[in-house]
Order: sequence, then structure tokens, then C-alpha cells
Amino acid sequence: MPGLKKVRYEKKCDECGSPFVASMKNARFCSGACKARWSREHKKSIIKSQAELIKVQRKIFSSVIPDSGAAAVDQKKVQSISNQLWNSLLGEFTSMKKACEDRARKNNESEYAWGRYVTQDEDRRFKEIWPIIKDCCCGRIKIIR
Repeated sequence: MPGLKKVRYEKKCDECGSPFVASMKNARFCSGACKARWSREHKKSIIKSQAELIKVQRKIFSSVIPDSGAAAVDQKKVQSISNQLWNSLLGEFTSMKKACEDRARKNNESEYAWGRYVTQDEDRRFKEIWPIIKDCCCGRIKIIR
């Protein structure tokens, strides 16, 4: 617009530290290359912190889960479970889910509403079993046949 004076801001680049003149108050980088470099480094640190978080979660989870499945969850120690353990976990999961579906049907609800009919004990056991089953299905844990 005519008559408006453009404001310039003296800034220092967050990545390389060189001084530059910015047209916006919130500018942090002197060029697109500096911004891209900063983004790449920042992304690496986020991924590294997420990997550390996963390690901590695995340690916590392995201390909570019963001994039968604890070795199966920690992939660095053991990357396989026995066929017998797999069949027992899958059978237990299926029978609990079926019981919940039956309770839902008795209350004239769809079998897909089975999640509302889970008892406290079943819920605790589902939380222990499901990650192992999911890891086996995804191939992160091998089943020894």
C-alpha cells in the first residue's frame, strides 16, 4: 500500500549465527538452506527421544506382564515365542472376547459393542495379551513352530 513504510528487523540466524535483515518480526533463519538444516537436525533429535521413550515403555511393560509373556515382548533378548504359548494366548484372547460378545448380545446390543462388557480382570488380561499378539501378527516376534 502506498504510504506505508516497510519495517526491517535486525536478526541473528538461529542455525548459522550470521546477522541478517528480516522483513518479519518472527523470522529465525537467514535463508531456506539454514531453515532446512535446522529442521533436519531437529527431526533427528525428536526421533532419538522417541526411541528412548519406547525403550523405557518396554522396560515398564516387561515388569508388569506375567512371566509367560515377558520374554516375548522384549525383542532384544528374545525374538520368538513357542507355538504352545502362542496358541494359549490366542485361545485365551478369543474366549474372553467371545464371552464379552455374548454379554453384549444378552443386552440386545450388537456383538461389535463387546468392549462395553469387559470385566476388570478381562480388561487387565487384554492389556497384557494384546501387545504380544499384535507383535506376533506384525512379524516383530517370531513363533517357533
